[in-house]
Amino acid sequence: MLGGVNFSTDWGWIPIFDFALSFRLIGEALVREGSAVFEFTDSDHVIEFNVQDERVVVRTNYAIGQGVVELSEFSRATVEFLSRVRTRIEGEFPDLRENVHYRTALGQFW
Repeated sequence: MLGGVNFSTDWGWIPIFDFALSFRLIGEALVREGSAVFEFTDSDHVIEFNVQDERVVVRTNYAIGQGVVELSEFSRATVEFLSRVRTRIEGEFPDLRENVHYRTALGQFW
């Protein structure tokens, strides 16, 4: 929920690690480029992000309305979200930290 708009999906489960990592990358792209798009893996739905006056405007093609958040707050939230997801899955699966594919996916965030 952002700005009174519910951006929840109604088509079921999404891969949370990919989602968290993608949002972290989107946070960085917004600072550099001013816009980014998240495309859901098993759906034609997207979330669009555009920076306007140091605020991120969030729109989708599946929800009516838009949400707005400060760019600094959005960036901080993406860092915290990926950190929480990593803490949880690495806690449950400690050997994952040694997995080359996992480490490669995290890339610069390792």
